[in-house]
Amino acid sequence: MAIYVTDTHPLIWYSSGAYRKLSPKARRLFDRASHAEVLIWVPAMAVWEAGLLEKIGRVRFKPSFKHWIDALIAQPGFAFAPIDVDLITSSLEIVPHADLFDTGIVATARQKGAPLITKDELITRKASVEILW
Repeated sequence: MAIYVTDTHPLIWYSSGAYRKLSPKARRLFDRASHAEVLIWVPAMAVWEAGLLEKIGRVRFKPSFKHWIDALIAQPGFAFAPIDVDLITSSLEIVPHADLFDTGIVATARQKGAPLITKDELITRKASVEILW
């Protein structure tokens, strides 16, 4: 089964139904994951960032953040990628990046040996992983 890692913004856009913000390729990958045809790893850092975005009012999860993430990772095509010592060590080998969340998400893609689904231009320019958009 093909595996991928998602950045925070495509995860939020897909799960909130903001499909027009996704590239056609990203949309297909999320659709395929929702049918368990591929596996998309959801990094702990992306979950953490999404929770903070809700806390500051930039996004709203219904009925709650906890319900949103529990429902998402309960789907067979999505899996939670926790933070562990190997991930932290790997993140220290990445070109320094001002955004701790982005660094952790890129490190997750490296750790999993999987392409990263992202539109983030800074990650695309600096990341040492394959980018899909």
